[in-house]
Amino acid sequence: MNNQQTIERIRMKLAAKNPSIQNSIATQGYLRLMVTVNTGAALSGVQFNVLANQGTINATEQRLPITDMFTITHWGLYLFRCLQTTTAAPTAAQIAGGKLFTNPNAGVFSAAGESALLMNVYNGNLQVTVDRERLIDGYDVYRFYRVGVAQDTVLSAVGGPYNADEWQGPNYGMAEVDPEITLNGVGQNDINVNFANPSNLTAASGNCNFLCLVARGIRWQNASKLNNQN
Repeated sequence: MNNQQTIERIRMKLAAKNPSIQNSIATQGYLRLMVTVNTGAALSGVQFNVLANQGTINATEQRLPITDMFTITHWGLYLFRCLQTTTAAPTAAQIAGGKLFTNPNAGVFSAAGESALLMNVYNGNLQVTVDRERLIDGYDVYRFYRVGVAQDTVLSAVGGPYNADEWQGPNYGMAEVDPEITLNGVGQNDINVNFANPSNLTAASGNCNFLCLVARGIRWQNASKLNNQN
């Protein structure tokens, strides 16, 4: 099924609940949501801010405008490491120069016990609730876990260490969402990651570790309930 067929199939499915979908402009789009795991306290999980008017948006985030809706067709949950290891809050430049990881590489997340603690994320689950309707009750995070042959800091066949993890194509670390999830710009969009065990994931890494949810799919421009009321 091509992109246009996918758009029209989802449009028909959503139209009964939201008639404005019929006349809205549909484009390919993505969301990139980030939350720090360096709180200095034991965490049982985290919640992502979805909307553009929630809190502070960092340099690499892409949030959902309140005027739009967004249907997730593919998503991936990644570890993100910015370019600093101090206790100071990272700058926009340090975040913009960071990297996504599909596993807690012990050579990168190298503070005492840090890599093992971050496995709490991959052994946990993800939940999604939109407008008080629980759409996903327990989605295993481990399906996003990938460990490639080439790993940052690991010795390569030619004798030197690799300087990055291998990245096998544009959808590396992602999974298909079936049935698709549609977020609403003026709805209540709760996306939570529950860890396997409440833990302090800070270790000795300062404030440079984040969780990053990348969602790809269809952006429905000017289709939110806000526009329906105008």
